[in-house]
Amino acid sequence: MSSRFLVTGLSSYLGQWLQKTDLFKGHSLVRIIRPGTKILKTDIEYPGPSFEEQVQAAAPDVVLHLATNYGRDPKTVGQIASVNFDLPYRIFQALAGRKDVVFVNCDTKLPRNISDYAFFKGAFTEIAERLVNSQKGPRLLTLKLEHFYGPDGPAHHFVSSVAGKLRRNEDIPLSPGTQTRDFVHIQDAAEAFAFAVKKFSASPHPVLNVEIGSGEQIQIKTLVEKMKAISGAGSELLFGAIPMRPNEVMASVADLSQLHSWGWQPKISLEQGLRQLFANEGEF
Repeated sequence: MSSRFLVTGLSSYLGQWLQKTDLFKGHSLVRIIRPGTKILKTDIEYPGPSFEEQVQAAAPDVVLHLATNYGRDPKTVGQIASVNFDLPYRIFQALAGRKDVVFVNCDTKLPRNISDYAFFKGAFTEIAERLVNSQKGPRLLTLKLEHFYGPDGPAHHFVSSVAGKLRRNEDIPLSPGTQTRDFVHIQDAAEAFAFAVKKFSASPHPVLNVEIGSGEQIQIKTLVEKMKAISGAGSELLFGAIPMRPNEVMASVADLSQLHSWGWQPKISLEQGLRQLFANEGEF
């Protein structure tokens, strides 16, 4: 049966890779976009006039909130809150009482006190869960993604940033690198995302949290050294040149138990993914 998707952030890196999966195949799509970028008649601008009314008129079966403001460039707290809290909250409220709608929320595992980005992401998730539990909102699937990387990734992503400097043989200032992280290839991340949306949509759950990653962690220092070895770059790795940020998370890895119970496993190892990155290859 055909469904109607309402999507924010479709042009994002994750959004582009989701379009390579079969998630939208056979379904209709309505985009929520920034003002001045409207292309299709069905596009909804945010912020814009009659926003809630347009969301209701779109009559979505599934909402994907992919849009994110990390606050890396100079941004006001209001700008960060607008994308990570206000936008999804207004969509959620516009669809109040629609228990037949699945709302897919992209969240982070980062502690809420580490950044404004993490704070507002967490604030929306908490309020949305309360609304669902009080029978006032759509069904809610929250996907918590670990660090994803891959070909032509955003320059501000850690792996892309390091890879770019290695290609240019630039010296790289780094923290001590003793923290561990989970890095998942964007192709695996997108396929896990699409898989989870389908499984949740067919389930009776009103609320579910699912983590997406590789399920393996690696020390940042080891990762960067591995990237340098694969690239053959002459860059000097300046570990300790940048101090650890306040409240730094020293270990983070995805719990894949829910995805495993549904039968999903990542396909691309970190070694494969990094070698592909420097070989400038496309999909596996």
